[in-house]
Amino acid sequence: MIFWLLCHRRLATKSRLCHLGFLQNTTCHLCDKEENDNHIFFACEEYRKIWCAILNWLQIDHSPRAWDEEFIWIMNMGKGKGWRARLFKLAVTETVYGVWIHRNRGAFGQPSDYTHIIHEILDKIVYRGWTCKNLKTHIACLMVC
Repeated sequence: MIFWLLCHRRLATKSRLCHLGFLQNTTCHLCDKEENDNHIFFACEEYRKIWCAILNWLQIDHSPRAWDEEFIWIMNMGKGKGWRARLFKLAVTETVYGVWIHRNRGAFGQPSDYTHIIHEILDKIVYRGWTCKNLKTHIACLMVC
């Protein structure tokens, strides 16, 4: 659901809530820049570390860019029915959800270290992917590397 909201630019970010009249402050709690969906998922250095760590674990050499470019890249990488595309889609959805949870914890006064959320995301990818016979071997390989 969070990924769907992100794709449709409907996440309840501070910028969106301010636009709707619910908030006055639009600054990111980590870096004091405007918090919008692009900032949370791809521009803020703290959140960017999470994306880069997950991509690194997947052995994908990619540096996140602005949402419009990133969305096209994600759609292209997720095409197909092979194990790479399936694992990539799983990783993207878990990462979006994990970053959103990390953002909410910090925004509501329960900050956590970004390394903790990276481990949570990887655990969920492994857990959900392990049930798929096709992904199990590849996930095991990534865990050893």
